[in-house]
Amino acid sequence: MKPNIYIPNSGCHDFSAAKHFGKLITLSKGALNLYSIGGLYRLMEPILLNSTKEDYILICGPTVANVVATTIFTHLHGKLNLLIYHVDKKGKGRYKRRNISYKNRRSLND
Repeated sequence: MKPNIYIPNSGCHDFSAAKHFGKLITLSKGALNLYSIGGLYRLMEPILLNSTKEDYILICGPTVANVVATTIFTHLHGKLNLLIYHVDKKGKGRYKRRNISYKNRRSLND
């Protein structure tokens, strides 16, 4: 089964190439109040509660929307899976998967 790909904010971008990696799920659409991180949290958290540790956050849109989505995901799963669009030196673009696990890591305060 393919993972879900969570899009923090879908604008007018073409995300069709990301469908190769899994089912696209939008966390928000259109204009956002970027100063209301609590509002973004309340919008995204109920959707991300259905996520699994195999799912991904597709990096796109406003930085603060990405920060809120990735924070929720990391808190839920102890890891972060990102789908990042990369353009090579020849101008060819494609998505790349990147992962980081926070389980069994020492705290910065240790």
